[in-house]
Amino acid sequence: MPSASLQSLPLEIRQEIWRLCLEPRVVDIRWYNFGFASTTELPAVLTLCKESREAVLWLYPLSFGSLVYPPRTRFNFRLDTLYLGRELQDELDHFFGTLKEQELKTIRFLAINSDLMHWRREVLGDDTLDVIGRPLKHLTALKECIFVHDVCLLDMTGDLVFNVKDPIQLFNQLPEALRVLGLMEISILPEIPEINLRGVERREVYSWRKPLTGPILHTQV
Repeated sequence: MPSASLQSLPLEIRQEIWRLCLEPRVVDIRWYNFGFASTTELPAVLTLCKESREAVLWLYPLSFGSLVYPPRTRFNFRLDTLYLGRELQDELDHFFGTLKEQELKTIRFLAINSDLMHWRREVLGDDTLDVIGRPLKHLTALKECIFVHDVCLLDMTGDLVFNVKDPIQLFNQLPEALRVLGLMEISILPEIPEINLRGVERREVYSWRKPLTGPILHTQV
């Protein structure tokens, strides 16, 4: 229920305030036996109260379904980044093939795990330019393509604690907590193919599924 001071404002202004509270998310999409879905938490505004939910629900349509499986993922095409992780290694073509025309035309931000591309190239012998580059050309609203290096996959010590159910976080630099611990300094990152995406910003980042609670190293357990 909105506070008394908020409630005193006209409905249109309250609705605009709720929309201004929205923040971008990294939505991790995966394949389950009931279709493509995500465990990424819903925005707080969607769960706070009836009024806040009604003000923003239209911005989060249920997305990424197919003819067989209904859409289950609330996704804001204006704000959210769609993350394709290594867990999609066997379902990448399937996922791109199920995207509806409206979804292809409205995805603005895409993040792709570098190990996913490496696995497709080295294990399956795929041409990365075909597997990744061809589908991306159909994302006509794409503004940014982020190539993601998972610190847990780059960690040669095996000390990092992570759970695939923890939310993924993106970092422009190696997370400070890892540098302070002296766990690793990564100088050589997996090669990212040159994909010609005219007008699309391209950058590389780190990702980390930092535990929400408890230690970050096995040696601290």
